[in-house]
Formats: sequence, structure tokens, C-alpha cells
Amino acid sequence: MKTQDVIEEVKLELTGGVLELEIEDETIALAVKKSLRELQRYWDEPSFLTVPFKSCIDLDELGLEYCSIVKVYRLTGMGNSDDATNALTMDPLFAQQ
Repeated sequence: MKTQDVIEEVKLELTGGVLELEIEDETIALAVKKSLRELQRYWDEPSFLTVPFKSCIDLDELGLEYCSIVKVYRLTGMGNSDDATNALTMDPLFAQQ
């Protein structure tokens, strides 16, 4: 959707197509841009990242900007022996959910 389309939508919502709007299109465009800047900090783009095992993983060392970590998965399943048929095929923490 282009800026002019958004301006037309805002005008329709404000006036209902019945009233005459005295606000200039440029003023509405500035308000829309300001609103988008406010909302932008809440938009997230999910990332999947594999990092080597450590007892404490510091994401600052990796140079990542992040808001929160939602889930952590193990790279391999866990089992009682080296036999692949005896190992779990999924992350046990994920299976608990």
C-alpha cells in the first residue's frame, strides 16, 4: 500500500465520505509516518541460530541485536546409548510442551 492510499483510507475513516476534511494531505502523511516509527520498535523478525554449546551463551559476543529468546533447542536428540534407535528424535524440552 502506498502513502497516498493510506492517506485516502485515513480521510475516509475520519469523514465517512460525507464531511469535508480541512487537514492537508501532507499533515496526514506526517502523522502516518510518525505512527509507523512508533510501531517499528515492536516488529520482530525471527532468527534461528546454531551456536556451540557453553554453560552460558552470551549473545552479545555474537554481535546480535535481540529483544528476547523464545525457545532453545538441542541440536541432537538424547538417549541412553550410542545406538541411534534408542535416542530421542526430538528435543526433550520441546516434547514437554
